[in-house]
Amino acid sequence: MDWGSYLCRGVGGELETRPYFDESMYAKGVNAPFINIAQLPAQKVVEDYTGRFENEGRDIARAADDIIETLKNEAGLSSGSVVVDYGSGTGLFLSRLSSAVGSSGTVLATEISDAFRRRLIERSNGMENVRVIHSSDARDPKLQGFEGKIDVAFLCDVYHHIEFPLTICRHLRRSLKPGSGRLFLIDFHRDQGIHTSHPEDPEWILKHVRGDQATFRREIESCGFELISSPPCPFIPENYIMIFKAVDDAKWQTVGTGWGTSRR
Repeated sequence: MDWGSYLCRGVGGELETRPYFDESMYAKGVNAPFINIAQLPAQKVVEDYTGRFENEGRDIARAADDIIETLKNEAGLSSGSVVVDYGSGTGLFLSRLSSAVGSSGTVLATEISDAFRRRLIERSNGMENVRVIHSSDARDPKLQGFEGKIDVAFLCDVYHHIEFPLTICRHLRRSLKPGSGRLFLIDFHRDQGIHTSHPEDPEWILKHVRGDQATFRREIESCGFELISSPPCPFIPENYIMIFKAVDDAKWQTVGTGWGTSRR
């Protein structure tokens, strides 16, 4: 079985009706370039993606300070907060999050790529409130010990790269503080008319991002979350923001160890 079909297996082994990733674009897996399946020098991988992720031509990099302000105003990020930067990548937000939560807060920078993990460790040198977590298992963010302790789960242009999104969302839900915890998601509009960053390949966004905003909202809500806000974000015109809170535990029951949840 190819990797794409495997990822679409649901609870009980049923196969979803559509592929989740474009295998013509991700023949070796959606995260293969980051995991360094080609065995390039780790420094080369880090340098290449630092240039791509943190280039001022990228909306997210250019608007990083605006995003932090939105995290503060809309999701309650503040001094003393515990925030998980899920899929921290090269660490674009690391110093900003560290500063925002202060010495009494904690930043958990999780990353599936070992090359990026090394970069995060280097970059966080001197940031005593940052903990780098290598979550090499695509189904486990390695947040054991933080159940019910996290104020904000921050996912910036990473959800469309998560291989087991429902499993990860359930893990994140368990990690959030009951009532006050927030999942803050930024991702791309899957719309050729909005996405202009790849003029050489007008269909790039359709191949790169497996689902639109409505699809991702349904997936996250199926894991026991409720959308509470989708604030305007003109500073990142190719992206949208969605903020979720967990639904009362009494209303939900987690099913199985793979995908999916069901309402009681």
